[in-house]
Amino acid sequence: MKKTLLIFFSLFALLISISLFCQCPECDTSNFILSIKPEDSDYLYYGLFQNIFDSCGVSYEIGEFRIVDATGSIRRIYLEFDSTIVSDDSPYKYENETSPFVGILGSPTKGIDTILSSVLKTQIFIYPPNSKIRFYRVLEAYKNCDVVKRDTNLSYCDEIPNISSFFLIEKNNCIIDTSEWVLYLIRASDGQIITIIDSVGFLPNQNCPFAPAYGTNPYRMNQEIDLPNQFANEPVYIKLSVRRYGPSPFGMFFNPTHGRVSSSSIREYDATNGCEFGYKCNFKISWFEHYYYRKVIEYLDSIAIVKNRPPCMSEVPALWFFSKDSNFVDRILSRYFQYDSVNNFYYNTFCRDQYDSILGRFPPPEAFTFNKTPKDNIFISNLITQMKENSFELKLKVTSVSPLSIKDGELTNCQFNIYNYYGKLLFSKNNLNLKLETWETLTIPFKLARGVYLVTISNQNFPKVLSRFFFVK
Repeated sequence: MKKTLLIFFSLFALLISISLFCQCPECDTSNFILSIKPEDSDYLYYGLFQNIFDSCGVSYEIGEFRIVDATGSIRRIYLEFDSTIVSDDSPYKYENETSPFVGILGSPTKGIDTILSSVLKTQIFIYPPNSKIRFYRVLEAYKNCDVVKRDTNLSYCDEIPNISSFFLIEKNNCIIDTSEWVLYLIRASDGQIITIIDSVGFLPNQNCPFAPAYGTNPYRMNQEIDLPNQFANEPVYIKLSVRRYGPSPFGMFFNPTHGRVSSSSIREYDATNGCEFGYKCNFKISWFEHYYYRKVIEYLDSIAIVKNRPPCMSEVPALWFFSKDSNFVDRILSRYFQYDSVNNFYYNTFCRDQYDSILGRFPPPEAFTFNKTPKDNIFISNLITQMKENSFELKLKVTSVSPLSIKDGELTNCQFNIYNYYGKLLFSKNNLNLKLETWETLTIPFKLARGVYLVTISNQNFPKVLSRFFFVK
């Protein structure tokens, strides 16, 4: 009996340990960089290079460069694209009705691709001694379509790691070129190559069902490389050299890509931790859609509070990331903007801009003058709100930089109004007396729903209408 119990508990402990080992960890959202704030959105651009053959292809994607100094402090290094090559009217743009591939087409000449080697580099930066460079880089091979027949006579390949979903193509002699990508550290003063930071590529697969990758840690997405101390404190930048050797008659394709979450925070080849291939944490699109939606709302609400006005359309993050089957885009836009049901678009009365539902882009707003930092002599300097059980309380303070312009430091017989974002009057109170630099408490006899509101204070003997936006959480 004791032996039976011992065996049972030993097996139970083993199953528990296996379950714990294989359980994919939850994503640490504190490491996320989201494409919401402009500086974050600009950072989440990547360069995608593809060498496409008849029935398969290989790709290389690079981005998220960061300097890590000896103290562990991290500084972002942004990508720069050559606008003479990477643009809608680029002479190198390839677009064919019979081909599903669109992008910048590189040189068909074997060796270094002089076109694609010019499309991408980092901004110029300076690093201190004992620094490292981190970046995200992913290699991938794929079949061009599901109708490609799998070869029945597939040979065995040596030294292929267990990451088949990224490198299995199931087709012999499919990859006919050697594709290579080399990252150089360049001295900015004279364009001199200092060192090779990273070099990876793909070889022709011949009789192997996998795409054979080679170079510096090709089976790792997140890289960290020591930078040479002898060039510390000098202006430098990183540039990519693109090479292709083989009989393929066309060059590689290039496209800039834009992510809505930092790939380095969620992706890696190794799936031994129980995660899906290509992920290092339990990243689910359905969960992330809701998370991203909440963060967009938080950001736009903060604009209303900090800038004392509703957000302009041009300040709304890119919304085409959301699934077409979700209603997140309408929920975001209807929260802040009015809807023209006749012409089928949202618009902003104050900033005078509108959302282009076809392009998913925002035209630049006209000059905005409403409620900027006051340069005149009197304004609402502070405002605090509080929700009560059956009412809403608003405390405000009026400040004047030249008190002599206000008799006895008091505004008398004022009219107080509250409007919702669409301009509808919700509450009004007359004959209100306000003393300068004194907190005044006003009670609205009903609750206000979550959203952006405008409070105005007017007086017939004073030409200025005092106004300030506030947000109800």
